[in-house]
Order: sequence, then C-alpha cells, then structure tokens
Amino acid sequence: MPSTNDIWLSLEHLSLRYGTQTIVDGLDLQLSRGSIGCLLGPSGCGKTTVLRAIAGFEPVSGGQILLDGRVVSSAAVHVPPEQRRIGMVFQDYALFPHLSVQRNVAFGLRGVADADLRVAKMLATVGLAQSGGKYPHELSGGQQQRVALARALVMQPALLLMDEPFSNLDVELRERLAAEVREIIKSHGTTAILVTHDQHEAFAVADQIGIMSGGHIQQWDSAYNLYHRPANRLVADFVGQGVFLPGEVGQGSQVWLELGTVHSGQPIRCTEHGDLCASGCQVDVLLRPDDVVHDDASPIQAEVVSKAFRGADILYTLRLGSGALVLSLVPSHHNHALGERIGIRLDLDHVVAYKRSGVVQGLRCEQPA
Repeated sequence: MPSTNDIWLSLEHLSLRYGTQTIVDGLDLQLSRGSIGCLLGPSGCGKTTVLRAIAGFEPVSGGQILLDGRVVSSAAVHVPPEQRRIGMVFQDYALFPHLSVQRNVAFGLRGVADADLRVAKMLATVGLAQSGGKYPHELSGGQQQRVALARALVMQPALLLMDEPFSNLDVELRERLAAEVREIIKSHGTTAILVTHDQHEAFAVADQIGIMSGGHIQQWDSAYNLYHRPANRLVADFVGQGVFLPGEVGQGSQVWLELGTVHSGQPIRCTEHGDLCASGCQVDVLLRPDDVVHDDASPIQAEVVSKAFRGADILYTLRLGSGALVLSLVPSHHNHALGERIGIRLDLDHVVAYKRSGVVQGLRCEQPA
C-alpha cells in the first residue's frame, strides 16, 4: 500500500449514475506516483465511464476523485477538464488528418517558447523522429498510436489516461506496442491509467490492475496475484485460463483431489473473506494449465479431448476418469493424438479453493456438520 504522500490518484467511494441507472457504486482505487494502473473488465462494466469521470467528462454522483491530494470531482466540486492537467489517448487516436505528425504533436503547445524542441524530443522518444512531415494517413496503425501518445505526453500531464488504445491493432503488433508504450511512459515518470478488456494488454502495460464487474473493483493487485491469488471466484474465472476441480479439505493444509492430494503449506482459506475450511469441507480448486504437468511415468492417465498448437507449447484439454476436464500446457514436441491417453501429475504451488456452490463468487465456508 503506497504511503499517503505517494498517492497520486485516489477514487474514494465513487458512484456514477445516468438518471436512475447506477453505473459505478462505491468504487475505491489508489494509484501511486509514477505507476501505471489498469481497469480491466468486459464491455459494459463501467470502466470507460470511470476514466471519463477522472478526466472530468462525467459528473460524480457520490464519493470523490483526488489528484495529488486535491479534490477534482465530488457531488459538490467539479474542476473543469482543462484544469486537471490530464492527457488522453483515445481508442481511435483522434489525430487531425489535415495536420502533419509534427503539427499534431505540437497542437496543444501554442504559445510555448520551446515547443519545437519539445516536439522534436518527443518524436524521437516514440521512434518517429523522421516522420514529422508525414500525415496520419501515411502512417501505420502502430505509428498513429505513437503519435497520439506523443501528443499526450508532450503536454507533460499530471496523469495520462488511455482508453482501449490498442484495440484497432492486430494481435502481434498490439502485444509488441504495449510493451513499448509501457517503456515510454515509465521513462517519463508519468502516472497513467489504462482501460482495456484485453488481459494481455493489461499484463504487458500495468503495475496494478483492477478487475471490474458490476460497477465494483473485485480486486486491485499485481498481475501475478490476480493470476495466482485471485480474491474471489469471479476474478479466478476472468483472469487467465483454468478449470475448477472438485475437492475435499483434509487435515491442516491438505486438499484431496481426483489427481491426488495437494498441500498448501497453510490452512485452507476458501473464501474472499479469509474463512478457514475445516476438514470435510467440499470445495472447488482452481487448476491452471501450468499446474497440470505431462508425465509419462505418472500412474494417473487422462484422455486427450482437444488440442491447440501454440508454437512452443500445445494446450491440451484432458478428460479424467470421472469425466471432469482439465487443461495442460505441454511443450510442443509432445504431440499426442485426440483420444490418446497420457500420464499427468499435479505441480500446484498456490492452492486456490472456493466452497462448492452454484454461485459465481466464492462464498463464506460454513463449518461442516
């Protein structure tokens, strides 16, 4: 948790409504100076509305938004967008087609004495030093995205906001450019927040990621913790790939599964509230593809149901004896046919369990009778 002096952006019990419809309700978020945050979630979860509220484009119904300790939005306060020192990178880049790259980047610097020098340095930073005289239609999608980023950063914003900035790019370029954008933002020490529905983008760019659903942040954490230590079942379902395998809690840190007994090293806490599961508690255990290892020497056999070739790896869907399905990520030189039975074993470092039930989120785990 960042110190009070280190917090650059703070959303406190934020509520946003359109008429009688509540879009965001009681949302809390803190982003430290120089960090990159991300709001990640499916379409319609409210993430873009939050971004627009931070920018000052949407009124706040409840709670408040603070930037460097100053309230910029609340039910009683509304600092205009132009007074917030916020840079924006839009989904469609919003470049002026009739202006050159140089003039696009310089657009907001009218009257600034060193504008030409700042623009030249920024174009060099984003790798477009030789493209200042070109027009947007002469650039690739990735180059247009860099121009949009340069135009935002050249204003030296207190906060940079990015709304689905890579969605118009093909997958390969998207992943490469996401890493480059992170490097550029970090080199400037800019605090930024990204909105996306793509996990790979979020993981490539952000230091902290908030999983949004139903107008709330379900978990605000690092990519590692979201993947390996999800706060609830909704996060576990949304982040990465995985399946839930039925299990039963044994003594201490044991959980019995069809694939064998796993030991968590500490008592099993099978809910977002941290409740301990007593012996006999019926749970669902999250298994990621890298938790299920192909092992020819293993006595446990599983049938290959489907396979997805990924170059270095193959993602297998395997059917266990009970009929339950699991995923396994296997080096691609182990190329097995559909219907073939292969040996597998568990290699599980993080035991993530939820009380077995039909609801989406992990529930409080009652003591068994």
